[in-house]
Amino acid sequence: FFFFFSSSFSFMASLGRPNKRFKTQDVPPGIPLRSLPVDQGVFVENNNLVDKVDDGTSVPSTILAELREISDLHTLVPSSSPPTELLAKCLHCRESTFPLVTSGHPLSSSLYGAASLYVARSHALLGEFSKALRACDLALLRAGPEEWGPHFGPLEGYCAERVVYEVDGAWEPPPKPEALPELIGKPVPRFKMEELGPEKFEKKFLGKGPCVVTGVAPTWDLKELYSKHHGRVVPVEITPRSEASKGYLSPSWQRETMTFGNFLESYMSSSPSSSSSSSSSFGYLAQHPLHLQISSLPLPQPLLRYCIPSPLDVSAPPNCSLSTPHLGPILSTWLGADSTTPAHHDPYENWLCQMSGSKRARLHPYEGSARMKPMGGERCNTSSVPFPPFEEEEFWDVRLGAGEALYIP
Repeated sequence: FFFFFSSSFSFMASLGRPNKRFKTQDVPPGIPLRSLPVDQGVFVENNNLVDKVDDGTSVPSTILAELREISDLHTLVPSSSPPTELLAKCLHCRESTFPLVTSGHPLSSSLYGAASLYVARSHALLGEFSKALRACDLALLRAGPEEWGPHFGPLEGYCAERVVYEVDGAWEPPPKPEALPELIGKPVPRFKMEELGPEKFEKKFLGKGPCVVTGVAPTWDLKELYSKHHGRVVPVEITPRSEASKGYLSPSWQRETMTFGNFLESYMSSSPSSSSSSSSSFGYLAQHPLHLQISSLPLPQPLLRYCIPSPLDVSAPPNCSLSTPHLGPILSTWLGADSTTPAHHDPYENWLCQMSGSKRARLHPYEGSARMKPMGGERCNTSSVPFPPFEEEEFWDVRLGAGEALYIP
């Protein structure tokens, strides 16, 4: 199925400048190393990483020596180095990996991620939990949340509980629209979670047709997320507002990092600040595994029982190489106001779970792919037609509310 998304306000399952409009309260320094949670396997993995690349050729020996030293210092309980000295060593080691990152070295993300983990732990030892969180965020964005999220998770959760963002000024999310466009396509079957069940779903819908399941997710309170996670650094897709409907197809599309609070204030506010760029540009937090970055986010756990693997779609558009499906569920978050996703086809089964707000989706049968006029190259799974020419009886039209999920074959 090709599908087209259009939303009024939705959640789905310059490097960030510090926001001067908030401050944080950190606990006093003097945190014992023993009290800091950590995935102990990361020390073994980091040491194995050092041993694996310690051939004196591909990675400078000085970086390996620094990484091994700070790994040893963090493994010792208590550490033989004062916290401030330990932090300085870790910062220097992380900075030493920058040339590898900018040059695209194949091990740069692993080396940067390892050094950043120790930077974050050193800040936490000093009671600088907001700085520790920032180090975690930048590491995950640069080194990859899928790989490093599990290693940073325990420390991130520990630090996030000890940071309070004191926001200067009130913020309100965008108001709900007074009237929503009428649905014009075929209705999608709807079920309560307890009415469907994984076995019935697999037999009746998997790979056959769409359905909606209600009551599947805890909803997200945007104002609560704003107050709790204001200073977290997130990636945001930026396009001119005049080209917002094109999304990632806009020639002016770019990605920036900013604090979560800055993103909400600039692009999802009922009354944007005078310095906001939202009047001329559109911001969208798209396809980001936010749950790996902020471990306390509630997830639609019951829905994971319906994430049943399926083989790669063999009827892909001509001359289009689609990636091999992952072995497990891929969880990502989309967050935006008045956002639109171009019509496209994914090589795996999808559950679109609405965590807050509402979203409208239009789904077209795969047999009509020719009328979608797929693009070539890297966009071979995306339609070149903004509004595909289908009759009303040929496509499904659905609107999701908070706590509802849409299955897209």
